[in-house]
Amino acid sequence: MSGFSASEALASGFQVIRRRPAALLAWAAVYLAMGIGPQVLMWLSIWPRVSAQMAHPGADPAAMAQAMSGLTVLQPVIWAVSLVLMSILYGAVYRAVLTPQDRRFFYLRLSMKELWLGLTILAQIGVFIVGCVIAGAAVTLIGHSAPGIVTFIVSLAAVVGGIWLLMRFSLAGPMAFAETRFIFAESWRLTQGHALKLCGVALALLAMILAAELVVLVPLGIIGGLTGALSHAGQQMAADPVKFMRDLAPWLVLGGLAGSLVAAALHAILGGPWAEIYRELSAQADAPAE
Repeated sequence: MSGFSASEALASGFQVIRRRPAALLAWAAVYLAMGIGPQVLMWLSIWPRVSAQMAHPGADPAAMAQAMSGLTVLQPVIWAVSLVLMSILYGAVYRAVLTPQDRRFFYLRLSMKELWLGLTILAQIGVFIVGCVIAGAAVTLIGHSAPGIVTFIVSLAAVVGGIWLLMRFSLAGPMAFAETRFIFAESWRLTQGHALKLCGVALALLAMILAAELVVLVPLGIIGGLTGALSHAGQQMAADPVKFMRDLAPWLVLGGLAGSLVAAALHAILGGPWAEIYRELSAQADAPAE
């Protein structure tokens, strides 16, 4: 088996954006409605109580905590909506890579494919959390009775092993979407012999995201520091937090619009490679032996 092309995988998300820029705008609108919208509604629901506490800086901290308790109550709803959003957006990206001719509704659907994709994502998250808890407990127990170097080696081995397992199950999402069924263990077979190369793709994606953040955030931080905007904002916040938040509202709206577009692009850039890798590996696995 010849494997897959890492360069084509890394370029696949960018190619989707280049081919269908209108789809990117549609994905951004969905993210704005389902990703940022619920967060805004949640904050608006508690804002009257929070603003009343903010208007009195010397108020009891327990009263502020009570005012913000509504966030905890609504958080499970936000998580559920986020899972649906992930299924819809990554489903759109997978559809754009695997079946680019199916352009209806900008590749956006809410079908059985998205359902099985969501269930697979939920299973992956659950296994990852359980694995982290078990690994953390094991490292803690070893740390109580073993020398520091042993604890370090075990911790490093746990991290490496966790990354390796993530790579072996990394194609479960695209597989679940493409085959319209729950997928988990089947990804193990398809990724056999490719874990190291998959890790290289993941590291390259991480490096690209970090580089993009540095390009945007570092200049903004420098400008804010040189102009004194950051310290001025801090002074305004301390003097009148309610007025500060009201003045900040238009900038938050612009930030939400820009953030939605960036989030949509990130879904394409991060989701496209795994769909492309699945496409290449599954085609080789289905090819008749010569």
